[in-house]
Order: sequence, then C-alpha cells, then structure tokens
Amino acid sequence: MYILGVHLGHHSSAALSKDGVVIGAVEEERFTRRKDQSGYPKESIAYVLSRGGISPEAVDAVAVPGMRLGADMPYQVVRRYFGYSDHGLAFRAKATAAASLNSGWLRRSLYPMAATRDFISAELGRRGFHRARVEFHDHHESHAASAFYSSPFAEALVLTQDGKGDNCSGSVFVGSGNILKAIARQPQTDSVGQIYHEVTRFLGFMPNRHEGKIMGMAAFGNPATFIDAFRGLVARTHPVIERSHVLDDANWRKGMTFRDRVRVLSNHPDNLDFEIRARKLQAWLETNTGNGERADVAAAVQQAVEDWMVELCRWHVGSLHGSAARNICLAGGLFANVKVNQRLRESVPGVRNIYIQPAMGDSGLSLGAAQLCWHRSEPEAVRNFLEHVFLGPDYSDRETAAVLEQWKERVVWERHENAEELIGQLLHEGNIVGRFNGPLEWGPRALGNRSILVRPTDRRINAEVNRRLRRTEFMPFAPSVLDYRAGDYFMGYRDDHIAADFMTVTYNVRPEKMHEIEAVVHVDNTARPQVVREKTNPSYHRILRAYERCSGIGCVVNTSFNVHEEPIVNSPEDALRTLEQGAVDVLAIGNYFVRMRGRKDGADCQNLGMR
Repeated sequence: MYILGVHLGHHSSAALSKDGVVIGAVEEERFTRRKDQSGYPKESIAYVLSRGGISPEAVDAVAVPGMRLGADMPYQVVRRYFGYSDHGLAFRAKATAAASLNSGWLRRSLYPMAATRDFISAELGRRGFHRARVEFHDHHESHAASAFYSSPFAEALVLTQDGKGDNCSGSVFVGSGNILKAIARQPQTDSVGQIYHEVTRFLGFMPNRHEGKIMGMAAFGNPATFIDAFRGLVARTHPVIERSHVLDDANWRKGMTFRDRVRVLSNHPDNLDFEIRARKLQAWLETNTGNGERADVAAAVQQAVEDWMVELCRWHVGSLHGSAARNICLAGGLFANVKVNQRLRESVPGVRNIYIQPAMGDSGLSLGAAQLCWHRSEPEAVRNFLEHVFLGPDYSDRETAAVLEQWKERVVWERHENAEELIGQLLHEGNIVGRFNGPLEWGPRALGNRSILVRPTDRRINAEVNRRLRRTEFMPFAPSVLDYRAGDYFMGYRDDHIAADFMTVTYNVRPEKMHEIEAVVHVDNTARPQVVREKTNPSYHRILRAYERCSGIGCVVNTSFNVHEEPIVNSPEDALRTLEQGAVDVLAIGNYFVRMRGRKDGADCQNLGMR
C-alpha cells in the first residue's frame, strides 16, 4: 500500500511510504531554494514518487495534515498554492469589510472549510491521484504520530508543542504498540510557541525562522532580570499549559496601521483571539522588557519555557506511573529547542530516554499524516523505526561529472578513490570542507551528507566560518562525533540516546575535553552533538575516523551546507554556487574534490594538486 503524505502550509513537504516503510521524504524549499517554502509541494511529490519508482496512479491514499485548513488559511491562499492566479481584489474588499464591520459571517466566508477540503481533494485528483482516497488528519495528532511511530520505543509519553494548528497549540498522547491515545489537548490561545515566536519578533528577528537565534543568544544573558515577568504569562502547567490573564488589558492596537488591523480582524473567528494575543504580547514585551538587554530577554523566555515544559512533563510522567512514561517522544516546532529537550531528559524524574522527530517542525507533518493513515488502515501492522533520515535526492558520479563539465571555466577538480581519508587530512590541515555525498537529509539538520566540516580545535575558526556564511556570530556550531567516542566528550551520554543521532538535544561537555573541541562548545558549556554510526552513514563515519587518526580527536565541526537565509544545498549545482560564494575552501562532492579557479583564500590544501 502506497501512502503519500502532503503538507501544504509553511515548510511544505511530501513523504511516501510503502506498507508503512518510509521510502522518501523531503521539504519543498530544497528544490525551489526559497526558505520555508509554503504551498503545494510539487517538486517534493515528484521526487518521492520517482524514488519509489511509481506514478501518481499507483498511490492508494493521500494523507493531508490539517482538519481545519480552511480556517487556518484563506480559501484564496489555498487556490494560489495550486497555481491559480486570482486577482484578489474581491478578497481584499471582503476582508476589509469583515474587519471594519466586525462581521463574523463575513470572516467565515473568507475561510470555507468544507469547500477547502473539497477543492484540495479535487486538485489532487486532477494531478493524477484519481485512484487514491484523500484523508485529512489532525495537525497535532500528525505531529504525535510522526514522533511515536518513528521512534524505537514500544511505549512512550508523547508531547507536541508549536504555535498553533487545528485550533490547538499542544497535546499529550500515550503510545503503546500501534495505538496512540489522546490524553490532553491545549487550546491555541494557550500557546507557548506563540510566546517564543513573539519574543523572536520583538528582538528584531524573523518569527517562524530565527527562534534558534533566541536560544543561542539566551546563553549570553541573565534570566533573573525578567524571569518573574515571563512566569506571570502562564497560570498553570498541567494537564496542559494555561496562559494567564495578564495580557487582558494590553493595548493591541497601539502603533498598528489600518492594513495591520485588517490582517488581524479579518481572521477566521476561531483564530481571532489568537492573533489579537500575538499583538498584545508585543505591547506587553515593550512595557515589561523594552528597556532591557536583548540577551536578558532571550535568557528569561528560554528559562521560562524550559521550566514550563519540565513541569508539564513531570506532571504527566507522575500521573501515568507506568512503563510508558519512561520514554518521551516529542514533535512540534517548540522541540527544535535543544535546550528544552536536554532539560526534559535530565530534569524529569522517571524519564529514561527521549526521541525527537528529526523533522520536528511542520515539515514533519507529511510523514506523520502518512503514518496515521497506515496504522489506521492496518492496525496490526509492525511499526518501522526511522533509523536514519537520508531520504532525499541522491546524485550519481555521472550526474556530478556532467555538472562539473558545465562549470569547467570556473572550477578545477580531481577525483580521489579514498575520498574520506583525504577529507580527514584536509580537515586536520585547517581547511573548511563542504561535504556533499549520498541522499539529502530530511529535516532541518545537516547530518554529514550536506555539511560544512571544520576541525574543532580552535574557537577562532567560528568567526571565519560565520563571516563566510554571513551568519550571526553568537550562534554555536555543532559537533559530529564518532559513536564510540561520544561518552568521552559529553556528560551523561548513553549509546541508546537515539535523539543525539539526529542533533536534536544538547549535552554538557566534559570539562577536561573543552580545550580539545572548543570550537563546538557554547558559552554555557553545552554542545549539540550528532552521534555518527557506521551502519547508518559509513562514509561520514570513515571521515571522522580519518580525522581521528590524524588528530586523536573523535569529532569535527558540522554546520549546514548553505549560506545564511538559504536552504541547505540539494543538488551539485547548489553546492557549486555555495563554493563560488566563498563558503568553503574545498568542495568534496562524492569522490570529486573541487576548488574555484585562481582562488587564493583558505588553507593550502597540501594534499590536492589543484593550483
């Protein structure tokens, strides 16, 4: 049975499974080169079908996350996602009237839920999926499914947290065998994700994209300055988070243009309070933190969110008293926050292990919806642990050679059969190496197949890499570490800590090792490792072993292969363009080693004869 998962919202994506086994999964941004791409994931669908060797007619079911898509996005936007170029004048006139007249009926007319589902089903049929049944699945249940069904745990407590989706901002499930049982559902107006989102905006960053920068900045601040104010935003933490009434008197209209007011007041009635609360948070932040240091604001919201999540998890672990609570599965954009994940692993009594769905944000919804569809169709089917996430496009040597020929006026290259050994030597010499090899990773983390690699021995290299990639200087770099060396560097690490395989949790670095790998140690003495296993990525494992033989060190710096504000590279052309922009000294693409003609920057590459 072939099931295609299709996510249409921001971070749009597609995932294909056959009889419950994931064949391919990829985000649309990797093809379009537009960060956080929204809409119908045309290229992603084409790719996963080609990877499965099937046509649209062979798909048995299409699973779409979102039971209330028509309420969460205007009908006109959904039509635009499928390529219809409505002029929009009538829509804008109706939206303005709905806002000006405070008309719930007019607001609802902009978001026809049944018509939206019918339209999506019809459009999928027109695109070749006429044999497939189309199913719509709840947003947060899809998040929960993506975490539990991908995990290695037979039983687990499953938590989801994000901004909002399907009138919800978080949920609690218990997973056992193939069954997900809902325990609690958190209304969207109690969203913790919204708080973090609006702090991101308030501090001058882009919400839904730069929340990781707030987490990185937090380590430089003092949470005590504003922690009491942030704690006042939440009234209770169980059985779900409940926001307080502290925002009730905030003036959400202050400083807003007429157009901004229309954008808020023309929302579907069910979402109106959520949007107004977002504006109230901005007013509250200005009043309560406006004169403070940005790092102190970041530190306070980070501390508050960690505490809320620990209290929520502790209550549910304590109330269940069963074996399920020993393991925790997490999904939703909030759990991209690796410091929160560390606190949940370390600070909740009774928790043995955690698993974070590697594509924890909304891109992972396509996978979760497909998994829900499968396990509801086949309730007795065996679950399939998602052992690795190398589920995207791959390129043959022939394809790579053809692209290099097209670039021959700009680049020089050599082919080396023992590529991994040479990369290890180049890293030891101090080169910045772009590694492109095998299938693209699924999710936001580069895990060795589309990575920029650097030796970890000198913190000063961070400034140089950040300069080249045009990234923020306070963002920490992450290490990739050999599986048999991880315990040497990271306190509390165990070999069954599967979350560390996907770079989704931080650890405290052992004090005696900080000088050895200082380039990957953040200011708070933590690091976000990727544990590399030979069975899941043998080529990358060989690179780390080669570097270890040269240096005695079992890890390297691994940062995503892209310049700032671009998606991770997908194709050889993407990698060559990034090389051309000066991001790396050498591009190691498969067995090919590539440099720009005449470029003198970077290290000497003593082992390469490309001059």
